[in-house]
Amino acid sequence: LRSAAPNYGRFIVGPVGLSDTPIPTVNVALGDADMRLHLVVYKALSATVCLLLDTLPATDSFLQMDAFIGPQLSRLASDVSDIYSQQKPNGSNPPAALQFKFIYFNKMNLAQKSTVHFSRKSSSSISPESMRVLCDINRDLVGGRDSDCEIIAKASGDVWIVGKRSDQREFYVVLHNKNANLIEINDQVQRLCSSHFGNIFFQD
Repeated sequence: LRSAAPNYGRFIVGPVGLSDTPIPTVNVALGDADMRLHLVVYKALSATVCLLLDTLPATDSFLQMDAFIGPQLSRLASDVSDIYSQQKPNGSNPPAALQFKFIYFNKMNLAQKSTVHFSRKSSSSISPESMRVLCDINRDLVGGRDSDCEIIAKASGDVWIVGKRSDQREFYVVLHNKNANLIEINDQVQRLCSSHFGNIFFQD
């Protein structure tokens, strides 16, 4: 069974104590009549919901709204982002498996994407040493307290291993670059995230 979805939602514009921005009133034209409504804005990850209310409920109702909408909107935003990343064209870039190896895992919806096992004939082009470093990075990221973090390590043979974690998403990439330095590797990973995953989750 899938565990309950985490709640990454919060009120951008909402009641005092739940938001830094107070609820404004807006005029909405309905036919020949104008109505004054209260604008509430709620956001979870990359999804935003705007609510127009004719009356303001009590604070307890907003708390119930957060508990109900937050997990569902968080999961919806995560699913849409994963679908977008899979359908986004790569243009003229060569196949990912010919440039690098990566593993992506979204714990919220169990989505995963990997080029480590690119073919059944050759199970992996990653050396045992690089795989051990990758596993060590995974252990440090998962066991850490920060929800957003990044680790870059260099193994023998001019191999760089990078691990990134953002919310419930994890991304690991192994690159072969002989003359690269730490800054250049970081730039390459940022371009990789942008070209293959868009801006769906990584925060700098």
